[in-house]
Amino acid sequence: MIDNYHNYRLLLAKAAKLYERHGIGLPDPFNVFSSLKNKNGNLHETLHSRFLCTLLDYKKPGDETRENLKDFLLRVDVKDFELCGVKVEPECDGIDIRITNANKKAMAIENKSNPKRGDEDKQLWRCYHTLKGQGYSDIKLLYLTPDGHKPSDNSVGNLDHKRIKCISYEGLIPWLESCQERDENETALQDAVAQYLQLVRELTGTDGRGKYMSDLKELCREDNNFVLIRDLRDAMREVEKELRKEIWDKIECELKSEIQYFPPDKKRSYKQDNKGLCYQLSESTSLEIVGDPTIWFGVRCSKKKYKDKYDTLKNALEDVSGGKTSEKWELPWWRYVDIDLELLSNDAARQDYTKKAAQEIVEKGLKEVWEVLEDLALVNAIKEGEKTKLVPEEQIFEILERIS
Repeated sequence: MIDNYHNYRLLLAKAAKLYERHGIGLPDPFNVFSSLKNKNGNLHETLHSRFLCTLLDYKKPGDETRENLKDFLLRVDVKDFELCGVKVEPECDGIDIRITNANKKAMAIENKSNPKRGDEDKQLWRCYHTLKGQGYSDIKLLYLTPDGHKPSDNSVGNLDHKRIKCISYEGLIPWLESCQERDENETALQDAVAQYLQLVRELTGTDGRGKYMSDLKELCREDNNFVLIRDLRDAMREVEKELRKEIWDKIECELKSEIQYFPPDKKRSYKQDNKGLCYQLSESTSLEIVGDPTIWFGVRCSKKKYKDKYDTLKNALEDVSGGKTSEKWELPWWRYVDIDLELLSNDAARQDYTKKAAQEIVEKGLKEVWEVLEDLALVNAIKEGEKTKLVPEEQIFEILERIS
């Protein structure tokens, strides 16, 4: 038992040293490219293509030579591509990056920076035939991905795979570093390349975090650490559930301070693994607030089982701004809050976060949604005389008491 205790302490101490060595947890410096990422944490491929075009098309002030482009062609092993009359164009004729010269030679770069996005139907095939139809006789096709993997057969069509050269964002890093060095007299461009380099390193797992994870994996394989980590993992899962519950409890408390007559605790349950709050207002209808990890909230009602109630809710909530409808997920109204659920163990930080999260949820329309549900309950109570199918009978009595 004492040995196990010692081993746990030693493992955690080594992990802490790796954490400190790689600078994990330190605030990231400002990066304009990071600020342009979408909700899934990716920079749109168009923005990648446009910035790469800027570098490929760069000419040193007072000098017409294209050192960046020459260096790029050398690194991707594209030979006999003269720079006479060269043009570098982003998003041209359905081609992410098109490079052409006066000798009717062309190069198309198909950019797939997001690994989760698949290839479009006959995408590379269309690139090739578009350029061929424009009179280009010597056509190079480059397929750019984070790891340099091959395109799908669906994208290639009946082209010979040998026509396509696969390149990776990781492989671009030395070229980007060279571009940065060549921009030494243009500090604004040099800073931009430095920020883009950091983005590419994050994309390819070659930044500080990527190296940290690599070292951490090696630590896991040492001695008997794997068994110890398995126990820590199980404990971590339980701690995560507890932290989620504590955070949702605090968010709910803040919501109740912002919204009068918010659903009582007896109507509340927690989503699976404490990923959110669910208020079962009736057999057919629930109000849900979920963070997995981006927070969203909405009203759930199955159109298949309760078509009339679903339509009533949808029509009543359509004037609440920012909402969407999803029959597939049984949501007549829902919307994102654009804030991620953060599992914070520090009490002060958690208090600040939960207050901010609740305010965002209210500002994005939860108060208006709740008022609509109350109005529907009241209308139905008057129509039916004593109860409604949208909210429980006791809730209707509370509403009627408030207006009597």
